[in-house]
Amino acid sequence: MAESITLTPPHYDKLGNVLCGTLNDGTVTCAGDVAHLDDGQEHVFERVGIRVRRQGEEYVFTREQ
Repeated sequence: MAESITLTPPHYDKLGNVLCGTLNDGTVTCAGDVAHLDDGQEHVFERVGIRVRRQGEEYVFTREQ
């Protein structure tokens, strides 16, 4: 079962015990790791097992359990 949160910039929230956030320039962060996403792109934060996908101004952070 997957756990997820949806954020719009500039916001932060926790996915389980991991802090995730978005900035206005497409930058996303999870547990201190940083990536940049353009619309339609996704990134996996391997260290914490969280995938983030950008859909317009929404960023969906998902962790498989």
